[in-house]
Amino acid sequence: MSRNTPLSDYVTTTLDPQELALIEECAGLSAHEEAEPLDGLKLPFDQLLTHNYEVNPSSLTSIRQIGQLLAKKTSMEHRKYVLDFASEWHDIITTMLDREIDLVRQLQRRRIHYERKVGALRKRTNNIETKGKQVPASIAEKLIRNEQKLSTAWENHEQRAARLCVLLEEVTENGWKDLFPLVQNSMTLEVNRVARDLASFGKMKLIIEKMTTSDLISKPAILTYEV
Repeated sequence: MSRNTPLSDYVTTTLDPQELALIEECAGLSAHEEAEPLDGLKLPFDQLLTHNYEVNPSSLTSIRQIGQLLAKKTSMEHRKYVLDFASEWHDIITTMLDREIDLVRQLQRRRIHYERKVGALRKRTNNIETKGKQVPASIAEKLIRNEQKLSTAWENHEQRAARLCVLLEEVTENGWKDLFPLVQNSMTLEVNRVARDLASFGKMKLIIEKMTTSDLISKPAILTYEV
């Protein structure tokens, strides 16, 4: 389409660079890089949308410019308040549980080791006693020493296993409390997205009204389709 036609004003006209810069500033965006969103995901009609409602786009291109900036803002919020939150929560929970599971397995292997060792020593002493002989002091002391180690290993394993069960139950039953902000942010994000779409592409109605009420053509042609 030629830029010299009256219709091009409603299609190709771009926003003033100053207006574009102000929208970027309100959105927390720079011309070259993304800035961090403000702490806490807010509902729409904040500074960005308030300023945007003062902007009066006059063409399809200018509306798309605003829409792209608002979509970039929404994308930033989605990454920070939804994706990053979920990823951080997942990493924290899995790291904690994996560490506890590995420790419980180590303690279990230690307990099994002493169970087998004590079992072998008891069998050995029983065989000696069955033959009516005196159990050597070294073997008896070794048995007592390993029984003590087994008692300690068993207690450590039981305590840590119980702790792991509590953690698993807490994550399973009450993990939803940690995810409450995630769900809330996801819903707020959708509210923001819809409001921003309305703030940008919703203004297309104004352009259509200007076109139909202008003297662009005396009798606008109506496109119809034949079936």
